[in-house]
Amino acid sequence: MERFFKIFPLLNQHEVGLERFGRYLCTKIADFADTNYQSMVAGGGDAKRNNVLYADTLTLLFEGIARIVEIHQPLVELYYGQDKMLILIKHLQGECDVQTEKIVNVFIKNRQYEGKAKLIDTYARQATKYANLEKLDALELDVLLSEVTLMHTRAELYMRFLRRRVAGENAKERDGSAHQAQHHPAAVTAQIADAKADRQKRLDQLLNESKLGRRMQELLGQYIMMEQYFMSESVKKAVAMDVREGNSLTSSMLDDIFFIVRKCVRRSLSSSSIDCVCAMLNNGVAMLETDFFVALNQGIK
Repeated sequence: MERFFKIFPLLNQHEVGLERFGRYLCTKIADFADTNYQSMVAGGGDAKRNNVLYADTLTLLFEGIARIVEIHQPLVELYYGQDKMLILIKHLQGECDVQTEKIVNVFIKNRQYEGKAKLIDTYARQATKYANLEKLDALELDVLLSEVTLMHTRAELYMRFLRRRVAGENAKERDGSAHQAQHHPAAVTAQIADAKADRQKRLDQLLNESKLGRRMQELLGQYIMMEQYFMSESVKKAVAMDVREGNSLTSSMLDDIFFIVRKCVRRSLSSSSIDCVCAMLNNGVAMLETDFFVALNQGIK
């Protein structure tokens, strides 16, 4: 297939060639993704990595696609032109969406992710009505939330890789652009900048509308709610377990609560999402100004 791949540009059938080549590469992606999927369903090969089994499977998928892009990008740019790389990525992203959907669905089912999110949401909306019901233990969420942030981080790294590739951040283009800019600095610089901006805009639209982008946003939206619940319940436990010695002015509650808040904020930072970090910072500040302030004020009185 790779030999015939070079013929299509000579026939002025660039898109046809890229479409067929894309389908060929998608079969390769499907093959190694299926192998990784079967290993995931079987429980993985390393028991120590079971807590991040689904994040690791997604990582293998992204790394495999990135390797394909890295290997074949020089061929596409040589025979088809750099502006055509986005067409090939569009085909590869379609297969990436299919495989991502399979992995995320199994993750949600086996980790009971949506069930736990709905339970927390129900309790948060009607806390008084369900006050007598047994709550979800916050400790059960600790490992789960870490895996979600890891999944989102790996997806962000994959998207950044694609953006760099589509923007043409490679030595060949930099050398070519520098050579052209020496002879036609103003015209070439403007042309290159416009071409990069257009490619980036189309790629951003592709990724935002992809199943990968949507599923990651859905997971992250539920993560923020669950992280807030984890922080709130953990703080309540820290207040309830407060230990003081005699007339001492020190309290174990202070260290425990600030440790919890720091842990939640750091975990949100590891998600590589600005919106997620801002949301958790707001939640942390709100918790310190309400629950923590009340508990601290009672101790002072």
